[in-house]
Amino acid sequence: MRVHDAGRRNLVAALQLFAANAPGAVVGEREGTLMAVSAMAATGAFHAPAIRRDSRTAPATVLAAVRAFGAEQGRDLVLWADAVADADLAAAARADGHAVASTGLGMVLEGPPGPARPVPGARLVPVEDAAGVAAFATVHRAGYGSAGFPTELVDHFATPGALLAPSVDAVVATVDGQPLATALTLASGGPDSPGGPGPAVAGVYWVATHPDALRRGLGALVTRAVVLRAQDRGARTIVLQATPAGEPVYRALGFRPFVTYERYLVPRAEGLSRRRPAG
Repeated sequence: MRVHDAGRRNLVAALQLFAANAPGAVVGEREGTLMAVSAMAATGAFHAPAIRRDSRTAPATVLAAVRAFGAEQGRDLVLWADAVADADLAAAARADGHAVASTGLGMVLEGPPGPARPVPGARLVPVEDAAGVAAFATVHRAGYGSAGFPTELVDHFATPGALLAPSVDAVVATVDGQPLATALTLASGGPDSPGGPGPAVAGVYWVATHPDALRRGLGALVTRAVVLRAQDRGARTIVLQATPAGEPVYRALGFRPFVTYERYLVPRAEGLSRRRPAG
């Protein structure tokens, strides 16, 4: 369970960091469960997440806490469940009739990453100031817009407070000065990290490529860059949640699957609502 526990701690730290720095977002914790909602009325794995911090917390307790928080905020939430470490919670969610909203493949790397092919003209630029944050956001806005999603959803995670945090290393790949790809790592574990004590871990998040620059190797390039930066800072375990499109890229870099994350839609308990639903 070591990788499962490390992955959970890192994911909790990431969900908390993004929400805590997003304008208008609300973060709550009760009964050993972290929950958050963005200012946008979006029900997504990062924009309305709930996650059990400790696998020993009873599933019924977790589900009650999630429903109550959702009612208070007038929002449905997405409950993360590690299919191995949270098997009891997943079973309880299914028994209560909660549908699987999405799944994600948890992957881990515990050695040096494999090579990434060079991309002609590409320059890797660390995100170190407001201009870097804006460049990072530009790539994601293009991706969200191309997929038909509101571009303001990017405001939940591409913020100065998150991208410039001491525990975060973010990188933008540019070609001819145009930002075309992004990735970041968030450190957790270790005595001075937000995820609590234990071996140093880094999670890879928000890997994206501009729609005009797909299939050129930029995703692998930025992922490898942030992994190496995290390892230079002492991380020995690197985790991420892969989309189907990203999985082959991560496998080529040496990541291997260790779990499937199941994400359950937990509707708010209408009778407990204290404010009108957003949107």
